[in-house]
Amino acid sequence: MNVTLIRHATLLVETSHGRVLVDPMLRAAGTTPPIENTPNQRPIPLVDLPLPAEEVVAGVDLCIVTHLHGDHFDDAAADVLPRDLPILTQPESAEALAARGFTNIAVDHPSIPMTRGRHGTGEIGEAMGAVSGWGRRRPVHRRRHDLVRRGERRTRAASPTRDRPQRERRTL
Repeated sequence: MNVTLIRHATLLVETSHGRVLVDPMLRAAGTTPPIENTPNQRPIPLVDLPLPAEEVVAGVDLCIVTHLHGDHFDDAAADVLPRDLPILTQPESAEALAARGFTNIAVDHPSIPMTRGRHGTGEIGEAMGAVSGWGRRRPVHRRRHDLVRRGERRTRAASPTRDRPQRERRTL
């Protein structure tokens, strides 16, 4: 797997699923007002794209949109992405993406499980709405230190930390 940070939350990931674009924010630097209620009141995006938006999306097989805040999916991305590109997103964002003309939207994937997230705690976290992430399912491997086969019977292997003598506790 090869991961390339484009900027902010925008990533290109080369995976077994092909080339995956995550959270495309593709507008020009400094073209949007700062995010409200944050300490850094500079216009966003903070930096230019390292290559033109058309090159960022070239050859992309799947787009993951974690949520629809403008710093994770913007109008420039909506303009340049093919309408039939598979998009994986959270249920709360699917209808809005369909309203923008995207036709291949999914809210689940057999080998890329969704997990829920939060922007923060308290009022700010609640006010910012739903956010999700996606990960890769890891194959389950038996590890020698977990189970040791002895004939037909399985027993727990000795744990180096459990079998180590306890340190003497000292009081001050």
